[in-house]
Amino acid sequence: MRARPGAVVVHRASAKGLDFDTVAIADAETDSATDPTEATLRMAYYVMITRARQRLVLGWQGGRLPRHLEGLHGWVRVR
Repeated sequence: MRARPGAVVVHRASAKGLDFDTVAIADAETDSATDPTEATLRMAYYVMITRARQRLVLGWQGGRLPRHLEGLHGWVRVR
């Protein structure tokens, strides 16, 4: 059974076990100061990214990918 249409806003800590047609992570640059190899950061992004059934949207401020997302070149379309 599908939920009614609309937007659901959840904190990253509450996303585990949920899934959505589209997931938007709007402020990815806020994690740039964190070591990209840190296990808690990697797990948080794994959980958030894998909640998307159809589309994932990553948003950030600035002209380049945030440091912790640099490994996604080729997977990310910059607009």
